[in-house]
Amino acid sequence: MIEDGGPNEADGSADGTVTDPSGIAILYFGRTSADSTITISVEGLKAGGSKTAEELVIAVDADIRNLEGMTITATVSLCGGYINVDS
Repeated sequence: MIEDGGPNEADGSADGTVTDPSGIAILYFGRTSADSTITISVEGLKAGGSKTAEELVIAVDADIRNLEGMTITATVSLCGGYINVDS
């Protein structure tokens, strides 16, 4: 709540006019940087096996701020009886 002369009013004066400094902002950090990391819990998976792999992605921008809400995709391929996981 913004009150005349209160801490969130733009001019800070109790002058009978409330000046509202608020607006709509969109948070944008930019593109991922080379400081982002991807960690995979295993090097490979044997075809027909029951082992699973977990992938942890930490995406950051150039200022090392976490980028949340991103969509991450990965592909798998079969190579010599093992599944290679790439991101």
